[in-house]
Amino acid sequence: MIARRGLLGALALPLPAMAQPRRPRRIGYLHAVTIAPENTAMRVFTPLWRRAGFVEEQNLFLRSAQGDGSRLPGLVEELLRLDVSVIMAIGAEVLAACARGTRSVPIVAVDLETDPVAAGLAQSLARPGGNVTGLFLDQPSMAGKWLDLLVEVAPRTRHIVFLWDPSAGPLQLAVAQGLAAQRGLTTEVMNWRQVGDFDRAFAPLDVARTGVVCLTAPGWSSVLPRLGPALLARRLPCVTFLSSYLGGGILLGYGPDQLQFWGLAMPMVERILAGEDPAVMPIERPRRFHFAVDMRVAAALGLSVPATVLAQADEVLE
Repeated sequence: MIARRGLLGALALPLPAMAQPRRPRRIGYLHAVTIAPENTAMRVFTPLWRRAGFVEEQNLFLRSAQGDGSRLPGLVEELLRLDVSVIMAIGAEVLAACARGTRSVPIVAVDLETDPVAAGLAQSLARPGGNVTGLFLDQPSMAGKWLDLLVEVAPRTRHIVFLWDPSAGPLQLAVAQGLAAQRGLTTEVMNWRQVGDFDRAFAPLDVARTGVVCLTAPGWSSVLPRLGPALLARRLPCVTFLSSYLGGGILLGYGPDQLQFWGLAMPMVERILAGEDPAVMPIERPRRFHFAVDMRVAAALGLSVPATVLAQADEVLE
């Protein structure tokens, strides 16, 4: 009888935090701009979903605000009504809407703009403490690297145009502006979502002294066909956060290895579906970075890329 009481007592104990019951395998995915197959995030996640057995509108629910942030609260509510067990939130604006919409459904963010601790979304990177975890960038190190690379390749640069999306929040812009000031660079800001004609927007610039930095935000690929030719026409050197954006007029690309980094989101989702608590799942930072130089653009701009820069490059387009 003593042994029987001991067994029943053990069964009555609460499950440890890391061994919660499995959740139904239902994923919600929310993007601020697009769920088109050619979107960078979709290209990364679609094969991972398929391999894991997720089928759209059965246990995978893809939603997009199509560039209209006012739709996000309603889309979050829709995903919650669909009884998803975890939401994949792409970008700062989406993450903010999801965090306002639920404190119980786990959220795995892919957010290149937010400091989750400063924003009050996590207690610490090692132990978030709430329902939000995921992938985030170290903004100061990234912005500093973009500026340093741009000035090293285009040493006459004294003025920086930051192409920025206000929906990404103020943090990355404030950090980048502060780092530019530390380097003695003047700055101005253009909201790339509102620029219809980059040729006209760039026309007043002193191109001999100006460089362009593309700050991160979802949906960038939609403007590349207009941005690249305008950069070439105005002979403006530009650095972006994804090397895959090179090839149409952008000179430099430096950022996380997107396949490796973004791919980390799905194992986090699977761990949550298996019962792990997002409150104790450490936030991920990039482990590998990819740096690419487009020598064709350098030649068109009349720039000689230093050997020290080429030695750092993972990819040289010629």
